[in-house]
Amino acid sequence: MRNWWKVAIVLVAVVPVVGCGAVSPQSPTPTPSVTNTPTYIDAPEADDLEETATLADSALRAYLNRLETPDRWIDALSPYLGRDALYAYSTVDPMRVPEAEIEGSPVLVQGNATAVAYLIPTTIGQWRVQLVREGEAGSSRWVVDRFVQPEGAQ
Repeated sequence: MRNWWKVAIVLVAVVPVVGCGAVSPQSPTPTPSVTNTPTYIDAPEADDLEETATLADSALRAYLNRLETPDRWIDALSPYLGRDALYAYSTVDPMRVPEAEIEGSPVLVQGNATAVAYLIPTTIGQWRVQLVREGEAGSSRWVVDRFVQPEGAQ
């Protein structure tokens, strides 16, 4: 009877370990790939890229025009903004926008068929302007969703 318990203990201890054996040679370990080239799913059309680059530049110029009264500032900015952005930026005091001037052209850093982002060089660093498509399919338009000031800008 004592031998029966010894066999049972050995089976309980050994069987789970046997199940944890080596991985099958048919399941290769995935190798991570590194690429410096951005990839786009449903990339924007060339016409959209030209349109969005111009829109990003014009919108940032209006945003940085801090010498306007708050009412004039938001009136000049509103044609470029989407619904949510208009709501958010309508409460901004333009004098709190960091003073900067655009020094170069927009550079696409992210994009697909419904959203793009550009970096625009200014005297205080690179501003990020994010645009999205707003509206129904077939009648949608590109609008600014957000301005992101350079790190450290005040």
